[in-house]
Amino acid sequence: MRQPKAVLAVVVLSFAGTEAVACQGRVDVGAVADAGGAPGSGTASGSGSGTSPAAGSSGTSSSGPGPSSGASSGVANSSGSNGSSGMANSSGSNGSSGVANSSSTGSSGSSSGPPDACAPLLAANEELIDNMEGTSEPYIPMINGRSGMWSDWDDGTPGSTMFPAPGTLFQVSDSGDPCHGRVARVYGGPFDTTGAYLAVSLGGPYNASAYIGISFWAISKTPTTLTVQFPDKDTDPSGGICSENVTAANSCYDHFSAPVQIGTTWTKEYISFDTLTQGGWGNVAPQFDPSTLFGLQFELVNDSVFDVSIDELALITQ
Repeated sequence: MRQPKAVLAVVVLSFAGTEAVACQGRVDVGAVADAGGAPGSGTASGSGSGTSPAAGSSGTSSSGPGPSSGASSGVANSSGSNGSSGMANSSGSNGSSGVANSSSTGSSGSSSGPPDACAPLLAANEELIDNMEGTSEPYIPMINGRSGMWSDWDDGTPGSTMFPAPGTLFQVSDSGDPCHGRVARVYGGPFDTTGAYLAVSLGGPYNASAYIGISFWAISKTPTTLTVQFPDKDTDPSGGICSENVTAANSCYDHFSAPVQIGTTWTKEYISFDTLTQGGWGNVAPQFDPSTLFGLQFELVNDSVFDVSIDELALITQ
């Protein structure tokens, strides 16, 4: 276990499990007539001719369970393409399908419905630490007495770089994903001594004893492992118990932590406080003390390049 230097801010969290649910993306709730969704509405018109009977044709918009209307001309019992018209009830998903004999080569109708939406990213028992969507980033929202900011740090390995540049004001990034918006993203490496970290401070310290763990969403350009660390009074120099001398038996920075596997799609991770362990090389404490939580630290894989993003960091209530 490496003995990292003090990090400007304390790090992020994750439950001892992975929810096998990725962000569902944007959902078009206006085109779900046959799937039990809300009905849409539309009108279509067209003209054409044909010689074969058909059950109707489908357009590019949704229609509800009510009747559709349209004007058509041509030989009876014929079918056209790219749109439908008729006098019978029609329904469909992402288009309407008739059941009467009609003909059309005209244009498809139009529909309206609720705006696109993303699946909820937090559960009812999760309390947001930060989702990077505020106006004060990199500072976290002041919720229930929490006060802190995002930062990153690396060991300065010659020839290696990290973004955002350590020692500068942390910059949040646009994820390019409509469900996740802005995120805490770090990339760079490789670092070969004490490594690199993404961190968020919570207070000096923060009393998190009302919570049982943390959750967050994460994604990586390549599969990787994050070690999420929880500095408390026994392992952080600010607690006044451990020694900053890294060769001392009670040296600082042997934080309670948990490893988390991060994949190449957005996945929700969980870490429970009662699963945290120490490496055993520094000041050993009986157990993690959530009442003196200084922050959260994401330790990135050593000797490897990385590109990791974190979103929707939260505390889990009892």
